[in-house]
Amino acid sequence: MNNSLESLIQGTAFNIIEKINGVGDKNKKKKLFNLIEKSLGVLTNNGVYAYYIFVKYKESEEFLLDPLFPLIDNIFGKLDYNGKKITFKDNKEEYLQKISENIYKLLFLKQVLEKVLIYARYHARALSD
Repeated sequence: MNNSLESLIQGTAFNIIEKINGVGDKNKKKKLFNLIEKSLGVLTNNGVYAYYIFVKYKESEEFLLDPLFPLIDNIFGKLDYNGKKITFKDNKEEYLQKISENIYKLLFLKQVLEKVLIYARYHARALSD
């Protein structure tokens, strides 16, 4: 890993906000900023898989899952799943299932995602003031 974990987390949070800022519609942008807050609550209270399902349900993968690809793949790399190597970008559900087999990896991933969303939340608040 060339960068520190902290710099990767900060960069990912920044990328989430940049992607949301690219949305032209102010109402949609505001909803996406609010979704960061709600997603953080789901992640904190219910875990990584609940966060994944929530973001998919809200049809916000482009904003709250896709920017995570480089971060997660950089931290955990390719995982062996049923005899094949997969990345988070390749298959999110299988990747999360494989991560959940190791409680330490799962809890670490949860902490990392929480920090990303917290940084994104503060960045969003700073932009809206």
